Amino acid sequence: MNERLEKKTQMLFEEKMRLEKEKKIQQGYNSVSHAYETSQSSNSSNISFSTVPMGKPPPFDGTDYACWSEDMQVYLYGLNPHLWTVVCVGVPQLGEDEVATPEYEHDMFRNAQAVRVIKSSLCTMEYNKVRGIISAKEIWDTLKISHEGNDEVKEGKMDLLQGKLEAFVMKKDETVQPMHDRLTLLVTDIKTLGSKDWDDFKVTKKMLRAYAPKNPMLATFIRGKDNYKKMKPINLLNTLQFHEMNALDVAKSIAKEEEVKTIALKAEPSKTVESNEKQAKQKKKVDSSDGESTDEELALMVKNLKRFMKKRNVKKGTSQRRCYKCGEKITS
Repeated sequence: MNERLEKKTQMLFEEKMRLEKEKKIQQGYNSVSHAYETSQSSNSSNISFSTVPMGKPPPFDGTDYACWSEDMQVYLYGLNPHLWTVVCVGVPQLGEDEVATPEYEHDMFRNAQAVRVIKSSLCTMEYNKVRGIISAKEIWDTLKISHEGNDEVKEGKMDLLQGKLEAFVMKKDETVQPMHDRLTLLVTDIKTLGSKDWDDFKVTKKMLRAYAPKNPMLATFIRGKDNYKKMKPINLLNTLQFHEMNALDVAKSIAKEEEVKTIALKAEPSKTVESNEKQAKQKKKVDSSDGESTDEELALMVKNLKRFMKKRNVKKGTSQRRCYKCGEKITS
């Protein structure tokens, strides 16, 4: 009884797993095993490539062709290096009397895979540009000319980008990171068009020259380093950001000190007013006490003067008094 139940349970479980697998396939998902199979190269039996799941191909909606072309190149090469080789070289068509060899059939097989991958990534508008084309190289060239133009158009675009790069400067109130991003975007665009002039050292020189007006001493210091000619733009960016952070920290410290001084200066006038008021009150007290003492002294002086004059008059009158009848002096 138990064995029957176990068998029935196992059968139900396997049936459920099968239905789930079919459901995933219908929805567009593929179950990929972690035990990747290896495929050997046709050129050498000693070279093998592991088949790693790459996911969906990068979609292209007609904008930013440069980004999509780089992503698609990596995607095709990641699937199999032969796919990208077929896109670059192409597969020649057989003549009427020629017979397809196994090598030719293998190339056509890789071409069909590349065509399927590229077309599946295109939107309707871009797909209409390559509808009916069965060569992966022809599809790739058509899309490239459609978005980058022919050689004359590419040369004109390169001239415009070259002018922008030569006139590149750091904007007012711009930090190092946005300046680096703008320069990198221009360099990437001109490299995509086929320019070979802008290597890492030239980009580093242009970036430092644009930054120099903001901090000439730092620019001179960096140019004097031994590894300046080997410095990459990302290394220069890190160095400038480090000094920019230090400068910002110093500016904040100075601002805090100025704020403390301002608060102290605002507090000092109130103390000065209070001290002035105290001094005025003390002065008034001193003046009032001085006035009172002066009045007392003046009154005392008047009093003494009166006493003196009184005594003097008495003495003078005594010596000069005479009798009103006989006129003789009267002595007391």
